[in-house]
Amino acid sequence: MAQDPLERLKRLLGEMQLEVERLSRRLYAVGERLDDLAFQLSECVKKPALLLNPASVGQVLANVKEENSLDKALLVLKAERGVQRVVVFPRPGGGFKALVDGQCEVELSGQTGVLLELLIAPGGRIEDQFVGWKTVAEICKALGEKAGRPVTRENLDTIVWRLREELSAAGLPRELVRRHQRKGLRLALLRSCHGSAADDPALPGTPA
Repeated sequence: MAQDPLERLKRLLGEMQLEVERLSRRLYAVGERLDDLAFQLSECVKKPALLLNPASVGQVLANVKEENSLDKALLVLKAERGVQRVVVFPRPGGGFKALVDGQCEVELSGQTGVLLELLIAPGGRIEDQFVGWKTVAEICKALGEKAGRPVTRENLDTIVWRLREELSAAGLPRELVRRHQRKGLRLALLRSCHGSAADDPALPGTPA
């Protein structure tokens, strides 16, 4: 029996939709990596002495090169799925620690810890299963109030880059911190799961 033309069209459109969504996710990940590369290149432009250090140049060049490894594929998949729970703890000696999904510890500086707290806080523009987008203006204002001095967009670029580096050092995907030119910033954290530090046991070395 011949397939109904309307049903066949609907099936083809559904397949096209899935392919476009898959391509969109890949382009987003590429855009995030290009943002990081642009920041590193801008640092070299602002600090020409870095170019005299072969290790610095080598690191930038290494970041340009694409590596199709299983580890990277798993990180991309984790970034797309997001995480279920993030709790941020202040450390007695300064800075912060974060516990991600109850098992992964992330060492954070003062500013990156505050930024992560802002990203996991309720509010923002919600459009799917993840916590809401906070605008760049909102985040700069909140960071400035915490720091007691103005935080510019350029300052925020540096803090975002450092937070991604700290996540990466803990074995987490950098792309968990998502950035959009118009929407702002958010964390790939499932809204139904996030809570406060009071709900979790203390991290090792952190007062209960």
